[in-house]
Amino acid sequence: MYQLQSGQRDSWIDLLKQFFARLWWILSCCGFLKKKPVVWFRDGQLKLTIVRQIAEGGFSFVYLGRDDQRNLYAVKKLLIQTPEQQDAAKWEIDVMNSVSGPTLLSLLDSKTVPHESNPRFSYVYMLFPYIERGTLHDIVHRMKKANMSLSETDILTIFRGICQAVLVLHRKNPPWIHADIKLNNVLIDDQNRPLLMDFGSVSEARKKIKSRQEAIRLEEWAAENCTSSFRAPELFDCESDCFVDERTDVWSLGCVLYGMAFGNSPFEQLDDAGFNIKLAVRSPENHITIPFDSRYSTMFCELFRWMLAPKLQDRPFVDHIIVRIDKIMKNHVAGLSIESPMVSVG
Repeated sequence: MYQLQSGQRDSWIDLLKQFFARLWWILSCCGFLKKKPVVWFRDGQLKLTIVRQIAEGGFSFVYLGRDDQRNLYAVKKLLIQTPEQQDAAKWEIDVMNSVSGPTLLSLLDSKTVPHESNPRFSYVYMLFPYIERGTLHDIVHRMKKANMSLSETDILTIFRGICQAVLVLHRKNPPWIHADIKLNNVLIDDQNRPLLMDFGSVSEARKKIKSRQEAIRLEEWAAENCTSSFRAPELFDCESDCFVDERTDVWSLGCVLYGMAFGNSPFEQLDDAGFNIKLAVRSPENHITIPFDSRYSTMFCELFRWMLAPKLQDRPFVDHIIVRIDKIMKNHVAGLSIESPMVSVG
């Protein structure tokens, strides 16, 4: 058997040391050897290793966290730099702790920790279940790219769950509105159950506007908290003497129902193209178009048109919407409605 001489053996050992040192340096530069951050919840009883970032907002990040048993969670991290941001984070947590329901995303825990370098700043962490399938927007657009669509029955079943979540807010005393209902703020779990999320925009629903200054303040608040392509007309152009209520959310629900069927809010493409949505929502009938190849029933299309009435007083309340959905679903069972033969969500 060939035997390495002492000098040759030392040379091979040096080469191996150089190789592994180089490999370690490359892996370190690529981030493979970095220690993954850890966050503790439930008074130090739950240790989560942060796996990766899954979403990002203005001052917040959402991460995928994994515990020692390999259970997955969603971790929302907010950077707090001002008292206003601290109040907003506290309000969001308070809202989530005061409402519950099968179609509301649950807040499992929350905590505040100091900033690592600036004593005036801090971080707020919120712990949620991890919903792997993603948002309603993700699912609708994946199906659209595959030339598929949700069936009318699936849409109405999911949408009824969203309405039930919104109704929990509307039945608070005094009533609340979510104010930012959209496809991106609804998760879909493995049982096709919708989970309404993102409660930072929740506000009291009923407001009596008595001056131009109050109207402007409402418009400015809406511009900061409500996505424009899902925003009700009265939040774009508020009158100086008016009353707004829960039905601002109903407009957003109408946009969601339309988007579930046809891929986007009826005003989303206008927004992307730079058109004035403020003008478009005054006459929504000019923009709520039904594709020529749509096979959704007349009753279904009348449902979102009902919710997208430009005048708030002409829109239904959410409990009336649920009654209408149930009526359409009964017609499906009885075979009285021509349902789209499109692919059902799986």
